[in-house]
Amino acid sequence: MRILVVSDSHGNRELLSLALSRAKETGTLDLVIHLGDEHTDLQGLLSAEEKATVAPGIYHDDYRTGAVSPSRTLELNGIVVAMAHQPPDLPSLQGRPEPRLLLHGHTHNLLLSQDPWGLRFNPGHLVSPTDKGRPASFGLLEIAQDTLSIQAFGLAKDPLFRSLWPFDSLRRPEGF
Repeated sequence: MRILVVSDSHGNRELLSLALSRAKETGTLDLVIHLGDEHTDLQGLLSAEEKATVAPGIYHDDYRTGAVSPSRTLELNGIVVAMAHQPPDLPSLQGRPEPRLLLHGHTHNLLLSQDPWGLRFNPGHLVSPTDKGRPASFGLLEIAQDTLSIQAFGLAKDPLFRSLWPFDSLRRPEGF
């Protein structure tokens, strides 16, 4: 399963389109995840058969009014994925021992770290080539039978990093 993860496009459909094109260069995408500020930028960029799931950003009307949940939880090929725009909005995965991946945006800062709740990934931003001193970036996840590969890309074709995680390293004890 191949998943493009983007965040904080803030109306820059050109960089968002570039991220989509780059991710498709090496294979079909099974899913696109946009972590908010402005997930509506995806409209018209995906083909009819391409799937997307989104988290509303803080500027989205439904986020402000509370009309939609600010977070989502889904299961992708054996990994429980919690996603939200802001880190504090991430849902609790307490009591779920499956491999865990926490996705969020908001900070515009590319991040991959392991914490007690799971593997945390922020794909950075696509608002402009550089924002807040940070270069534009996006992520590509590949989920195989028992491993998760995370790659991060900037505007150049070569990955900024690639990290491979066996599912066993992403599991949490019961009740945690």
